[in-house]
Amino acid sequence: MVLVHDDMLVLRHIAWRDLAHLLDAHLLAHSVEAHSRLDAGVLAGAAAVIGWVWWGLRHRSPDPEERERQRREWLTRTGRLTDGSLLDARSLDGEQDPAAVPEMLVYRYRIAGVRYECAQDVSRLMSHRGERRGSHRLDEPVQVRYDARNPGNSIVLSETWTGLRWLRGTRPSLPPG
Repeated sequence: MVLVHDDMLVLRHIAWRDLAHLLDAHLLAHSVEAHSRLDAGVLAGAAAVIGWVWWGLRHRSPDPEERERQRREWLTRTGRLTDGSLLDARSLDGEQDPAAVPEMLVYRYRIAGVRYECAQDVSRLMSHRGERRGSHRLDEPVQVRYDARNPGNSIVLSETWTGLRWLRGTRPSLPPG
């Protein structure tokens, strides 16, 4: 009987040793799996940072002149039309010669009972159109394109559209580039 008992002790000892060995193997496998998950997470994070930096370098924000061109283009495509009047047309040095090509147009229009007075720098647009002299007069009727959600955002001239009657006979020429 003692032999059976000793055999059981031996079996128990072997079983506990095998169980401990299996447990160590499981923990080791789990540890390797956890490390590989950590490595994969670090690699994914590094790839995301590198991709973000690359995108940021390739897609720089446009300069103010390009932003203004995009705004005029957007208003030309989507803006609503209303009637207004030209209040002032002058060069940027303050000259008010009606025969000179204006560089700054000041105009007024009314939307839903609210009167808006806006100015638009048209110096580059006039040079792109090839204008050499102005033929405008104050209080001349103009068409205004404005953003329906923000009526203060408006234009009277863009690369492809004009609300100025004295420019309607000229063909717009697009700026280079």
